[in-house]
Order: sequence, then C-alpha cells, then structure tokens
Amino acid sequence: MRTSKVPEETKLQSHQTLTVEAYLDRVPATRFHFVVLGLCFMALAIDGFDSAIIGYMAPALLVEWNITRPELAPVLSAALFGLAIGAIVSGPIADRIGRKPVVMCANGLIALGCLASSYSPNLDVLTVLRFVTGLGLGAAMPNLVTLITEYAPKKNRVLITTAVLCAFPLGASLGGLLAAWLITLIGWRGLFVVGGILPLLVLAIGIFSLPESLHHLVSARKSQQAIRSVVRRISGAHSDVEIAVPPPEAAGRPKAIGVVLSRRYIIGSIALWIAYFMGLVIFYLFTSWMPVLLMGAGFSLESSAAISAMFPFGGVVGILIVGWIMERVEHHLVTVIAYALTAILVFLIGQQTQSPALLTIVILLAGAAMNAGQTALVPLAARFYPTEGRATGIAWMQGIGRTGGIGGALFGAYLSARTPSLKEFFAVACLPGVAGALAIFIKMRANPSGDHR
Repeated sequence: MRTSKVPEETKLQSHQTLTVEAYLDRVPATRFHFVVLGLCFMALAIDGFDSAIIGYMAPALLVEWNITRPELAPVLSAALFGLAIGAIVSGPIADRIGRKPVVMCANGLIALGCLASSYSPNLDVLTVLRFVTGLGLGAAMPNLVTLITEYAPKKNRVLITTAVLCAFPLGASLGGLLAAWLITLIGWRGLFVVGGILPLLVLAIGIFSLPESLHHLVSARKSQQAIRSVVRRISGAHSDVEIAVPPPEAAGRPKAIGVVLSRRYIIGSIALWIAYFMGLVIFYLFTSWMPVLLMGAGFSLESSAAISAMFPFGGVVGILIVGWIMERVEHHLVTVIAYALTAILVFLIGQQTQSPALLTIVILLAGAAMNAGQTALVPLAARFYPTEGRATGIAWMQGIGRTGGIGGALFGAYLSARTPSLKEFFAVACLPGVAGALAIFIKMRANPSGDHR
C-alpha cells in the first residue's frame, strides 16, 4: 500500500502524544480538511464580491443620483476605513477568544451592512453603511486566512493557502462580470441584496461546520476535552492521539501585540505593513476607478465593467502560480519580483488605451502580478509570526495595509482630477509597486530566514 512507504516517524499512530504542529503535519487529508478549506474558500469569495461591487456600481450611482466623480470618493473609501479598523481590532480579539467566533460575527455584520445598503436613500447613508460592511470584511478575511494556515500541513501550507486565497479576487472578478448584467435586471440595490444573502449562508453553515483553530486551542491551553473534540473530527481512527499542551510558564510568553511589536519582529512587521499598503493602493485604485476611467475614455458601461474585471480575474491566475513557485523558490525573492512586475505592467496600461484587446491583456497580467505579490505576503507573514501572535500579525498587516485601499480610492480621485490622460495617470499609479518591492527587499535583508522557527 501507498502508506507503507511513509517513514515510521512521520506516520500517525494511536496512543501518541504529539505537538499540534507534528499532529497536523502527519494526519492524512480527511473530509474535515475539505470542509474547512471549502468554507474558507466560499467565505473569501463572498468577501471579494462584497468588497468590489461598489466600484462596479459607481457608474450607475453617477447617473441615478446625478453626482460627479469626485463626490464618489467617500462612498468608495468608506468600506476601506471599516476594513482597516475591523482587521486591527479583530486580530488581538481572535488571539484571545478564538478565530471562529470572530469570523461568524464578521459575516453577520457583512450581511447586515449589505442588506441595509440596498435601502440607502442618498450617498451619505450609503457611505455609513459601507463603513459598517467594511468592519465585517476587515474582521473576516485575516481570521479566515489564519484558520487556513493553521490547519494546512507545513509541507503544503503555501500552496494550500494561496489556492484558497484566490477565492477573494475570483469573487471580485465575478462581481464585475455579473454586475453589468445584474444591474440591468435587479438594479444596484438588488446587487446589495445578493451581497447580503451570501454571507448569511456562510454564517448558517459555519456555525455548525467550521471548527476552532487547533493551534489556538492548544496555545490558549483550553481543556483536553475541547482539543479532543477537534481531533476526533479530523481523524476518528486516531482520536486517542494526545496533543501536548504548553506548560504554564510557556503560556506566559508575551501577548500577541507584544510579539508583533517586539525587537525581533518589528522591522519585518513594518516592511509587511508597507508592502501590503502599497499593493492595496493599486488594487483599490483599479477596482474603484477603472470602470469610471474607461467610461471617460469612451468605453460602454458593459465594456468598462468587463475589462476592469480582468484585473482581479488575473489575480486568480497569479495567485495559483505564485503558490506553486513559493514551494520551490525563496519567498521574499518571489514577492519582490511580483511587486516589480506590477509596477512595470501598471505603467504599460497607460500605453495601450487605443487597443481594447491589448489593454485587456495588460490589465489581466497586471492583476496577476499584483495579486501574486499581495497574496505572497500572507504565507510570508504566517511563517514569520509564532502561534500566539499569528492572528494579530496577519490582521495588523491587512488592517494597516487596508489604509492603502483608502489611499487607493482617494489617490484615484486626485489623479483623475489632475492628470489629463490615462497615460499620465498610470505613469504615477505604478509607483506603489516600486515601493512594495523595496519594502520586502529590506525585510529579506533584515530577516533572511523569514521563519520564527
């Protein structure tokens, strides 16, 4: 049999006492793993959809409420303020009470914000409700990512994590491809209803099916009964395996925030924040402003939405490729190259506006490079921080980085008003890619191993 070729010391056996890392590395894939990964994939896809739909609605809002493009800036950036605050606040909470309750509450908040947004009478109310939606989105994504990284075996962690993370740009891309069609059928308000129903579905399934992180249960020194209940769900045949719980003195290590800001991790933390910030400047500049810019350049509403959707759709391809590459090439180097390619390709977008076919291809490639670099930061951070600071480290990277999303929406408004052509617009818009590459290069020099172990 195939299992007979596995070295004895790596096989899972009954009546063993293992660390949580050793157990998860040895246990074979079961239905449990597919349920966890499937739920996380679905939740991230819905998060991507709900994050991006406001950008695809922007042309319809301009017409219905008779407003100017600069007036859209607050509603386009409101969810991003919420995303930043939700991520920063949720990380330490998740390291204290667990990943699952934070994810469930976050999905409830997303649903509430989207459903209420469908009744918005004006731009001011919609801005407030997008902020509420953003709080939920900001809390959900980093803790879903933490769950994925903590259940994936070490040898395939990067590939599994990046494969699931492609759900976010996939959801954003499908939102663009469906937006023009759905808006003609149910209007932009109906699109918000769809965006509110989907996270309710995740909430209903997740309450019963999504487990708490085994890493968190052990690190927080929860009862053996709670730990065994998860072990039984993972591998019923080896449910008598004991998971070693750290002694009280080990549990007295620095709290999550102290870990992230400690001398050992501070340079790497700041570099991750800067890189994530710069990536999201580009991502949200595209998702918030590209449809409007293309309409201003003479494209139809349908063409603008479809071409713009190529940016997050390219991200799906880029994320899958970067996961495969990172299993074989040093993580920092892959990330630096991805950010540098992003800068080059964003610059080239401004040179292709006369050819819709070439423009679509370059936007697709730019989305692949940018999302590859952005996604590579997640396993880089998960590998960098220890368990007791991992949720906070990832959440703070995404939360502080989310202010780049705010900057991207506002930056787009600034450039839109002050650059006379798309060529000049994208010549400036490529600079955040350069800054992101430099930040990770600095981290690579400061923390060459990139691994807390």
